[in-house]
Amino acid sequence: MGRKGDYFTNVSVGPLFGQLLAAQFIEIWERLGRPDDFAIVEQGAHDGQFARDVLESSQKRSPEFFEALRYRIVEPFPILQERQARTLDSFR
Repeated sequence: MGRKGDYFTNVSVGPLFGQLLAAQFIEIWERLGRPDDFAIVEQGAHDGQFARDVLESSQKRSPEFFEALRYRIVEPFPILQERQARTLDSFR
């Protein structure tokens, strides 16, 4: 996976995909009346790169949204849980 693998995903080529979806999540949050608790649940987050991109962009674009955001990853594989934890360490 990635640029040197058999295929790559939007996340593999840079943060733009996460940034675009962060903007969309912020818009949804605003249309919902800016609730104090807004959850995003990602299943199968690989190494957490998309989550990091969304969180970084959200934090910069809208600190209020970032404060309300609860980002959850559903991941059954311990090795990927460890990778995600390392990638997202700055958001703990």
